[in-house]
Amino acid sequence: MEFNNLYESEPLLPTEMALKSTGAPEVIHQAPLVPNMTDNETAQLRGQLAMEREKNIRAETEIQKLQASKRLSADMVMKHHIRSQELEREKGER
Repeated sequence: MEFNNLYESEPLLPTEMALKSTGAPEVIHQAPLVPNMTDNETAQLRGQLAMEREKNIRAETEIQKLQASKRLSADMVMKHHIRSQELEREKGER
């Protein structure tokens, strides 16, 4: 399989030189993610990205709900434990 003509319009990894704040040269690689995409393909990828972001937001919300539920459960266990100790003390005082 030949890979010579994968990117007809530009090389695979065009390289530029830039200066850091120290004055030392830094190599910057710039490559197109997907060459020659149509507007339709771009719109389709943006739609997929938006759907993935929405899934991530829903998942994060669910995680936060579960964490809050765990904290609530832990608080209830602690309150029950404290109340049990108080009742034991009251029984001991009688």
